[in-house]
Amino acid sequence: MMSIENRVTLWAAIGMAGLLPACGAATPATVSSSTPAPNGSAQAAVVQPPPTATAPSPLSNDEIKTLALASRDWTRITPSALAKNELCAPAGPMAVKGSHPDHVGEMFHLYMPANVDAFTQGKPMAEGAVVVKRSFKGAIESIDTGTTAYFIMYKRAGQNPTGGDWLYATTKPDGDVIRSGALADCAGCHDKQAAADYLFRKY
Repeated sequence: MMSIENRVTLWAAIGMAGLLPACGAATPATVSSSTPAPNGSAQAAVVQPPPTATAPSPLSNDEIKTLALASRDWTRITPSALAKNELCAPAGPMAVKGSHPDHVGEMFHLYMPANVDAFTQGKPMAEGAVVVKRSFKGAIESIDTGTTAYFIMYKRAGQNPTGGDWLYATTKPDGDVIRSGALADCAGCHDKQAAADYLFRKY
């Protein structure tokens, strides 16, 4: 028969074994620290969760409006005005989105604040790149009187991974946003240019 002393030793061993994780069990990767309390006892460990990376947020409507109006002073990519959708959409009526007029029959110029060389040389655009298409009717090119809308593309890492991280926005002539985001109809056209970083560069 096992002595009382041996039984106590066995129970203690079993109890300790129940507190230990099984061999190979996963344990969270955390950083912890403990410091002695004034009375000499150890304080509870402080667990530091690992830092989490956050993707850049889409632009707000106010930021998009600011870009649209600021584009008037940016570098113009198009040497002369081009017809809207001649590189993408069929020559027929398109559905009106919000209060924006029909695209067909409009002309446009393209503007960029930076990265112009990368654009014209067909290179991938950097995070934060912006391209603005300013549309106008007929032969009127005046920014003040002829503008009908602004169409904006801008890159935000992690916001549209299946579309090159490009987001889109459409505004009224005064820059007020009609809609924005990973717009399916815009992406449906630019997806054809995935090999060129989703951009039409034949200007």
